[in-house]
This record gives sequence, C-alpha cells and structure tokens, in this order.
Amino acid sequence: MTALINDHDLFSEPDTTDSGDMLAARSCALELLDKVLNQKQPLDTSLEKSDSFAAMPARDKAFIRMMVGTTLRRLGQIDALIEKCEERPGSLARNMVLQNILRLGVAQIMFMNVPDHASVDTSVRMTEAAGMERQKGFVNGLLRTIIRTGRDMVSLQDPARLNTPEWLLKLW
Repeated sequence: MTALINDHDLFSEPDTTDSGDMLAARSCALELLDKVLNQKQPLDTSLEKSDSFAAMPARDKAFIRMMVGTTLRRLGQIDALIEKCEERPGSLARNMVLQNILRLGVAQIMFMNVPDHASVDTSVRMTEAAGMERQKGFVNGLLRTIIRTGRDMVSLQDPARLNTPEWLLKLW
C-alpha cells in the first residue's frame, strides 16, 4: 500500500497580520508560476530574475518557494481536481491567469498547512487584482467545493501517474 505523501506538515503559512503581505507573497508566486508554466523558464532562473521575489522577507521567500514547488510537483493532481469541480471542464484553458490562481489555491488547501479561509480569500483577491471581478464568485465556489470534497477525490487519485509528464511515462 502506498502512503499518500502530504506536504501539509512541511510548511505553514507565514504568521503575518498584514493581509497585504499575504497577498503580495501569493501574487509573487503567481508571477513565478506563469514564468515557469507559460513562458517555459526554469524555476531557479525565474527566482533569480524576479525583483518581487528578491524584495520579499526570508520567511515569505520560503513560503513562495514552497507554494510554487508544491503546485508544480502536484500539478497533475491539482488540474484533475479543478477539472472535476468545474461546471464546464476545460473552460479554464483559455485563461491561464485564472487557472494559475486556482492551482495555487488548491495547492494550499490540499497539500500545504494553510488555513482554508486564507487560501480562498487571497485567491479571490488575486482574481480581482487581475481585473477579473466577474470571476470572483467562480473562484470562491470552486475552492469551497475543493474544501468540501477534495480529500475524498485525492484519496482516489493515482498521484504517480497524474504528476508524471506524459513523455516520461511513455519512456518508462
């Protein structure tokens, strides 16, 4: 029997009372995720070149690295969860920013020790900051569905298959 490796205990959200700081860290993570997934830049290069990452305090940098790393490591599982909870599966493919906001939110809820309310709130605020006010309800609803049903869905997933790139599976 394979044990489900859970990143929950590896890192928790920085203890900060300024909600702007929490949003700034997640916005930096969103920027980095875009560079890696959409602009095909290596994560280390993206981190080195990011002025917003360089300006973060050390604890926020660690949180950002963990958030982006967890999202990338669990990308197949996260995308499968999002697709199961979408009303129209596949509709997010056209909006990469919204898709990445949801990916970060799901990573925090499912695989990190971040309070659900903080993950949902900052994801909704990032959606608004990205100029997608009309999508705030969608983000809120999808992430709340993940909170309610995600654990059951993850227990039925095959993490090795979902998180391994197709080209590598074919080689194996």
